Amino acid sequence: MGINNIVFSIIGSAINKKNYKRCYNYIKNTDVSFEMIFVGSHPPTEFIGEHFNYIYSTVKPAQCIEIGARMSQGEYIIPTYDDCYFSENFLDNLWEQIQKIDTTQYLLSFYSYPGFYNGEPNLKLWKKVAPLDLNYFGIKVGECCCFPREVWTKLGGIDRRFIWSFPIVDLQLRCFEIGLILQFVPNIYVQEIYERIIPEKKNEYDKNKLSVKYGDYDRRMLYFFWNDVYGGFSPKRRLPVESFNNGNIKTVTQGEKGEWN
Repeated sequence: MGINNIVFSIIGSAINKKNYKRCYNYIKNTDVSFEMIFVGSHPPTEFIGEHFNYIYSTVKPAQCIEIGARMSQGEYIIPTYDDCYFSENFLDNLWEQIQKIDTTQYLLSFYSYPGFYNGEPNLKLWKKVAPLDLNYFGIKVGECCCFPREVWTKLGGIDRRFIWSFPIVDLQLRCFEIGLILQFVPNIYVQEIYERIIPEKKNEYDKNKLSVKYGDYDRRMLYFFWNDVYGGFSPKRRLPVESFNNGNIKTVTQGEKGEWN
């Protein structure tokens, strides 16, 4: 078990405080010990739950997740974002699956389903549609994963060159380098809830949205790290990982930050 017998540490980059309680409520009804740690510059204005902790920091989202992972105590680390929701009995089902496999050989990954807009998701709808195929270089990866703490440490955590998006995809691809096999957990999913915002001018919102702007930046970086000379997938990462330094990790952004605050 992790420190203080905590099994799961759910780590989130926290941007929209109206999402915190919703995200927590999808997890809280469980018999498995857990903690949820959100990191960001928008602290909650209400009590979220007894297993919820908030760390204030003005650094970029990718670094916020790494801060949470380093400050966490669980045996397993599950990185996410504050606008995600989880399937029913998520942690109980996950813990049941962990008992059945060798987590030194397999990395448990979760399917994603089409997003929902404006409020609560229709939890019955996902059962009627196929999961989204998150596919990079012909390799299927998960919306997020359950990393044993020793695996996260061995990988060196998140590469500090990422700003917002794709650091968890990069982590999954790096798992192949150390011999792990991705295994998708049946009947477990994680998905983002998107808010529909209609701009005054066509494409104005997407153009100015930071997650879109820096998502493109991070995507290009991901492909640079993993492309071989022929444009396919390289089983060995082109550049070694640049891990975050512990010194001032909560106060000083390491690597490119962009316009996040």
